[in-house]
Amino acid sequence: MGVPVVDLHAMTAAFYEALGPERSRLAFSDRGRDGTHHNNYGAYVLAQSVVEGVRRLNLPLARHILPDVKGFDPARPLPPEMFTLPRSLAASPERPAGS
Repeated sequence: MGVPVVDLHAMTAAFYEALGPERSRLAFSDRGRDGTHHNNYGAYVLAQSVVEGVRRLNLPLARHILPDVKGFDPARPLPPEMFTLPRSLAASPERPAGS
């Protein structure tokens, strides 16, 4: 049908294989006991995979990827121990009004 597809299945398989059976649990909530929902690390890696897929397919959306966003190889993820959640670009030091 000519619809571009980001093969997230292949990318997540490469990601989990890179971590191995024991360490792949570090990408899931509740220290891996929840094998369905990703934690911040797992979700961030999947988001990086989607961005890389959009870039590889050269979709019109790719022009909105910031130039300083580097390419990503899900077979070579950042180790979970080194992950820190990046600060949001929308974050503000201003405190909300209220009690």
